[in-house]
Amino acid sequence: MGGSIGCQSQIGKGSTFTCRFTLPVEENEGESTLEACLRPDPNLTPNNWQSFDNLDVLLVEDNAINQKVGLRMLSTLGCKTTVADNGEDCLRLMTENPADCRFDIVLMDCQMPVMDGFEATQRIRRMGVERGGKAVPIVALTASATKDYAQRCLDVGMSDVLFKPLRREDLVTTLHKWTSESSDRHHDVKTTTCDPPPPSPLLSSATGAPELRQRSQSRQAKLELA
Repeated sequence: MGGSIGCQSQIGKGSTFTCRFTLPVEENEGESTLEACLRPDPNLTPNNWQSFDNLDVLLVEDNAINQKVGLRMLSTLGCKTTVADNGEDCLRLMTENPADCRFDIVLMDCQMPVMDGFEATQRIRRMGVERGGKAVPIVALTASATKDYAQRCLDVGMSDVLFKPLRREDLVTTLHKWTSESSDRHHDVKTTTCDPPPPSPLLSSATGAPELRQRSQSRQAKLELA
């Protein structure tokens, strides 16, 4: 590769190794990972997000870059988004009026300082926080796409799981599934209460376990009756 390797050592202090080599430059070198994530998706048209106008979303995320990505995605979908830096801030915002929470859905990071998403979700469920007489959907945001981790999210009371890095099409699918009635309510359209939807295809494909999907449906039915 036409490079070089060097080493400098001092007794009692340690060694410093240096590698120098040349790498090819891609044409889109100037675009950062963040910019690539925020680039508009040409497959999404205004018809894809009309039902999300004025949807109140609580994004619970401690990482500044993930906050920026999430905010940009949600804003392009017409959502009104509030950001909480950790589970404690989330709990404070959601319990201002627990009988009629102002948020239609919560996107909850799992690993955060102060209070993680698991503890925050358990407390929210114990307090019976509702929106329009129904338990507020809480969707986990995690990079751990394993069966055991997804099951842990459901066990603490989360409604569904979205895996990082967050993709716009997955976000649209999840918002449609869990907030269709909330979106209609903002437009003064009368809706009929129905059974909770099944877990997302993302969760099903990641776990590959029919019993996990059944347990999630059962958990959501209990939340609706709570």
